Amino acid sequence: MKLIKSFSLAVGVCVLSFRIAAFAQTATEPDLKVFNEALKLIHTHMIGLDKEGALDQKALRGLVDQLSPAVQLLNAESEKEGNTEPSNDGFLCKTHLYDSHYLALRLGKITSETPQAFLSEFSKISQSTELKGIVLDLRNSAGEDYKSAAAIASSFIPSGQAPQVFTINNQDYSASPVSADGESKKISELPYILLTNGRTSGAAEVLAVILRKTGKTLLIGSRTAGQTISFKDFKLSNGQLMRIAIDSVHFQDGSWMLPGGISPDVSVALSEADEQAYVEDPFTSRRPVYVNESAVSSNGVTVRINEAELVKMQNNGVQTDPGQTQKNGESLPPAINDPVLARAIDILKTLPFFEKSK
Repeated sequence: MKLIKSFSLAVGVCVLSFRIAAFAQTATEPDLKVFNEALKLIHTHMIGLDKEGALDQKALRGLVDQLSPAVQLLNAESEKEGNTEPSNDGFLCKTHLYDSHYLALRLGKITSETPQAFLSEFSKISQSTELKGIVLDLRNSAGEDYKSAAAIASSFIPSGQAPQVFTINNQDYSASPVSADGESKKISELPYILLTNGRTSGAAEVLAVILRKTGKTLLIGSRTAGQTISFKDFKLSNGQLMRIAIDSVHFQDGSWMLPGGISPDVSVALSEADEQAYVEDPFTSRRPVYVNESAVSSNGVTVRINEAELVKMQNNGVQTDPGQTQKNGESLPPAINDPVLARAIDILKTLPFFEKSK
């Protein structure tokens, strides 16, 4: 066992240099002199080693493990799974106004029509409402229209900031500061928060990174899908498929979007079932609500009882506080039970206090 562990360590040391150049295009042959020397020594002297290809497979898997997820070994089933696209509802942009002043803009598939749909939906609300903040919801958002992602990002970049330039598939794109007037200027003047999850992919991931680079926002939710990467499959002589990352989004500042997705600034752990339920309906209740529990839930929002739960409790003889469901004879607005969205709005609400304290 000690010999095997030593071998694994040797593999790790030998391939560390490959991490640095995982996406570099080079015609030079890698220098594997020490690596090959180690393999021969292990093959010759290690006790208990199956000489029939075992070392070959162990070395291969050790190398792939060190370079994962930029390099992957596939079977037929995983190849099919890797070709599936994250699902969304096929819409372009949906909006909802919370607490009269906070606009949530949820993007679906990012296509050539999305930037105009995004501005149109914002305009409908902003013309009649004093907005204090925006939540850009990229959960489940997908697409490969990087030009449109740059166009949407441009609406958030205020005048005076440098454009965000990036390249993918040998094509250059630029998210430039907004013009002096119009809806984009209104957007750029508002604070905003981004929401992401494991189905945020492709152009939506690029949009998130561009806006994060402005230093004006936070990402809340969970790690994105990591699907801005161009992979190519190669068939090995033993029939296995090796998938290698050959291209990704490269920014003007020298940074790359690497496999593995984008980590949020504020992570919110949810089961996939709960997450999707909240994305579709942020007011849905995913757990029982009791009248004697604290007025503030674990996600920091007021717990209120919906009509169906109230009737059920009254039929069971449970006494409820009318103040929890009504105030001055008026029904209270439903509470936001989506913990990701609730955190975003809470942060937007507290920003003015931090501004005053500066």
